[in-house]
Amino acid sequence: MRKVACVWWVLVGLAGCRSTTEPESAEMIRPVAESSPVGEQSQPETLGDGLETLSNGGRYLVTCWIVPQPPGVNELFELVVEIKEAADPTSRVTDLELIADADMPEHGHGMNTRPEVQSLSNGRFLVQGMMFHMFGFWEIYLDITRHGVTERAQLELTLE
Repeated sequence: MRKVACVWWVLVGLAGCRSTTEPESAEMIRPVAESSPVGEQSQPETLGDGLETLSNGGRYLVTCWIVPQPPGVNELFELVVEIKEAADPTSRVTDLELIADADMPEHGHGMNTRPEVQSLSNGRFLVQGMMFHMFGFWEIYLDITRHGVTERAQLELTLE
């Protein structure tokens, strides 16, 4: 069920939700750039194979496309995320909220940007303003909330 688009991606089972580390000061947070390599007109069908994983509670099948691939250090990138019911992958879920973030657990910090999530339609979301400011091991967190219940989909990667 898992598709790997690049050799450097490693998808894992989900380790449960945990909070990410917030930066110590607001000055460390960079604003999201106005320009967008993907934009809201993009459709996953034009982006090639995505990366699939299940949310930690097993309710959602999450497919994620990263643009551009691979993301560069200190360069903005975007995620296109599609969420479906795991029990019925032919139907998309439309009544949910998505929050995206990333963390370097070995260093105890997250990104220097605060991503913005935009709902596109039919269970699809565009996440803008993602940036990895260091080489090394990163985790991307996609927190999905529906009817007050949150499940996390998690992707792991190493930038070399």
